[in-house]
Amino acid sequence: MENRYYPNLLAGTMDVNTGATLKIHPNPALNQISVELSENLIGTPYWILDALGTTILSGKLQAPVEIIPLNTLTAGLFTLKTLEWSVKIVKIH
Repeated sequence: MENRYYPNLLAGTMDVNTGATLKIHPNPALNQISVELSENLIGTPYWILDALGTTILSGKLQAPVEIIPLNTLTAGLFTLKTLEWSVKIVKIH
């Protein structure tokens, strides 16, 4: 089976009450993800968790577009968690 990489796929979520949005791409990702967020979410802490729920990376989303490097992670399924949302991301080789 051939591995395919689609750099334009997007995962995202929106809070219908506040209009806040969080978009993550590409997903699946090779070495980094780009997180686009609403202005009211700037400063939000994030955690990247492995399949067992262990925190692998963490930080704060400091800009409307934040690049999170994934090059230290092995291939697999991870969760990007903020105070409000959890979004699955896939790291590939």
